[in-house]
Amino acid sequence: MEAAVFAAKEDTIINRIIIALVMILILSIAAPATATAATFEEHALLDLINDYRASKGLGALVLSERLSQAAAGHSLDMASKDYFSHKSLNGAGFSDRIKAAGYTFSTALGENIAAGQWRADDAFAAWKSSPGHNTIMLSKAYKAVGLARAFDTDAKYQWYWTADFGGVADTSARAAEYSEADNWAYEYIQWLINQGMLSGYPDGSLRPENPITRAEFSTLVAKSFKISAGGSKVFRDTKRHWAKDYIAALADLGYISGYVDGSFRPDGLITRAEMVKMLTQAGGLKARAGAPSFSDVSNHWARDYIKIAASNGIVNGYADGKFKPNASCLRAETATCVYRIVSD
Repeated sequence: MEAAVFAAKEDTIINRIIIALVMILILSIAAPATATAATFEEHALLDLINDYRASKGLGALVLSERLSQAAAGHSLDMASKDYFSHKSLNGAGFSDRIKAAGYTFSTALGENIAAGQWRADDAFAAWKSSPGHNTIMLSKAYKAVGLARAFDTDAKYQWYWTADFGGVADTSARAAEYSEADNWAYEYIQWLINQGMLSGYPDGSLRPENPITRAEFSTLVAKSFKISAGGSKVFRDTKRHWAKDYIAALADLGYISGYVDGSFRPDGLITRAEMVKMLTQAGGLKARAGAPSFSDVSNHWARDYIKIAASNGIVNGYADGKFKPNASCLRAETATCVYRIVSD
């Protein structure tokens, strides 16, 4: 991916590196902010920004509901319409979106956006390394922030972040709340955890809206289908990896394979095609009548596995008739697919 740097004013790109970053800062009119819940990565980004501000002797930002609404709307718009800019395709600038969300105080406003990173620490590191973005995060003028991350498999960068900053926090604004219980796949995930098939993170979080790595999914499959850890196959980059025994076991069975360079890339993201192949084989699934057809798999190497899994009701396609076999899988999606097989 090419790298470039641009300088511009309010509604144009300021800075675009490999991961594509943008910031903008103006004075405008801004409304009472209230607390909001956030996903794990959004919450993590807030913590990173506030820890950074604290290290510079600055006060913490509270998470504003209205700023978060503005941020979420823009991240979703960029992801779903596949563009990257402070200016929406309808011509609205960030201050227009913030005011439309009800944040109408006369105060300083600012916005950082980033694309291409799914982890909060990667987005934060990119902003920190860019003078313009860094200035926004460390401005004394801001008291509140709204954060949002959106994902779309068809978009160029897939992951889109927006952080909207404001200079006023009303008395209802407070620290962000974080809960995963409202995630649509929460019950499936909890069932797998109770069965000892899935583990959360050391901090107790599940992070269902995050993508799942090849190592994490290999471990989930091995535990869910009671495949004993350990095997003879060792890839050049798994010798010291925490999941090496699960990876080796699945590789020996032919459920997974590496790359031509001898690597497995355990921390890379699993694709929908790779997920379907592993689940079809590990679950011993057979094709059933009435399998739906997808417009983008006829020449794909995993088309037979996709047909089998879809005919068993394990996976679904998208509203546009595609399966998107090369798209990354979210933890919520993979947990649901595994649950549909092993809970029968």
